[in-house]
Amino acid sequence: MKDSGSAALFWRVPVDAQTDLSRAIDSVYQEAAPEFANPDKRFAADWLVGVIMENFRACRQFGAVAARQYFWSEDLTAEQYIKGLRTFSMHAGMDEAMREKLYSGIRR
Repeated sequence: MKDSGSAALFWRVPVDAQTDLSRAIDSVYQEAAPEFANPDKRFAADWLVGVIMENFRACRQFGAVAARQYFWSEDLTAEQYIKGLRTFSMHAGMDEAMREKLYSGIRR
C-alpha cells in the first residue's frame, strides 16, 4: 500500500433482535450442533471494532483509523440464510453430517 493509501474493511455482524425466528434458530443449533450454539452472540459489532482498531494502532504503520457502522435488515428465505451461513469459517469447519443436520433444521 502506498503511504497515501487507504483501506476499507467490511464485515457482516448479525444483530440478535430476540425474535421468534432467532429463538427457533438457537434451538436448532442446540439440537444439531451444540458446540456451535449461540454463534452470532459471541461476535458483537463493538467487540469487532475494538479488536480491529487496536490491531491497527498496535502495528504503528497506519495513521488515524475510523470505524463506521451501517445497519440494514433484509428478509431471506431459508436457502438464502443457509447460503450466507456457508460463508462463515465456523460452518466450513463443521463436520458435513452436523452441518447438514443443522441446515435441515433451519429449513423446517
